[in-house]
Amino acid sequence: KFDDLLLAMASKHKNVEELSHSVLSFFERRTDLFHVMDTPNDRMGFMPGKSEQMVLKHFRFFQHKYLGRVQPELLKQAYGVDTPQPQGVIADSPEAAAEAAALGQSEVGGSASSASSAAPASAAPSASSAAGEQQAALHDDTTRKMMKHISTWNGAVTDKYHWSQSIRDLTIEIDVEECRAKDVQVNVTATRVSVKCQGKTILEGKLHEKVNTEETMWHLDEGKQVVINLEKQRETWWKCVLEGDQEIDTTKVESTRSMCEYDGETQ
Repeated sequence: KFDDLLLAMASKHKNVEELSHSVLSFFERRTDLFHVMDTPNDRMGFMPGKSEQMVLKHFRFFQHKYLGRVQPELLKQAYGVDTPQPQGVIADSPEAAAEAAALGQSEVGGSASSASSAAPASAAPSASSAAGEQQAALHDDTTRKMMKHISTWNGAVTDKYHWSQSIRDLTIEIDVEECRAKDVQVNVTATRVSVKCQGKTILEGKLHEKVNTEETMWHLDEGKQVVINLEKQRETWWKCVLEGDQEIDTTKVESTRSMCEYDGETQ
């Protein structure tokens, strides 16, 4: 659904290497993808090696998907199968398929050999498929939890929302039950914010500092998350979104601007 946006961005680059550099640069500057957690209880970043595993897992999945569509003969040479996708895995688990492809797809090899086996052995693939689906569900849930960290750059996670910020603006992400945009009401004044979903108040309170209401924007992402973008009236780092919520240490924010660029009060 973001093809138009991504194509416009790609057109500004000479090649894929430049494009990938820009994307990873964005992750480095505006997300906590590269931040290493000191303890499992940290609210920012990933445990050592986890973010790399996540990126590599998605790369392998889409590489396998591309080869299956454009160069299926390479998959046949590598795995000895005609189908471009691992049977019994890809339908329910892209991640499981990616990992299987990366490991040489031993499961596919097993399925191919079992096809020529006697009938009594037919129960084995079913058990393997069930185990694969269970593992796939675990991978999906883990990935979703990992991806939530992407939205906490220079912010934090609370029991009601995730938030991130730059020196000029702030983003709030609120998980909601599946709904439509018309079921959501967002009201933002210079000092307060209120969010209701299907008539139920899910967020309300006084903002830490004032915002420019005319620049406020929000949207419903995939029917399950309300995303609100706020522009700060004053360029400064917020300790929290709503007064009374957990505060962050603003001396540890990751800033890409020189300190001399800020006004005297912010410095």
